[in-house]
Amino acid sequence: MGNDSCRVKNVKINDVLLAIKEQLHYCGRLELRGFGVFEVVERKERKARNPKTGEVVMVSARWDVRFKPSANLVAYLNTTIGG
Repeated sequence: MGNDSCRVKNVKINDVLLAIKEQLHYCGRLELRGFGVFEVVERKERKARNPKTGEVVMVSARWDVRFKPSANLVAYLNTTIGG
């Protein structure tokens, strides 16, 4: 019986994650009040260095997701974990 409960929770979590991915894909931003903001940002092409060889290589431009936690989340974590 416990396994069925875990499967149901897993399906629900996967549905939520799919909704988050779709929102970011179509709108580029998702705000969860009291939790934080996910935002799609473009990273420009840049030079980087291969740490093993020291060779300079170009890293191509790409899309990235940034997360900024809400003040409520930060305060909660600081009181429950840090204090």
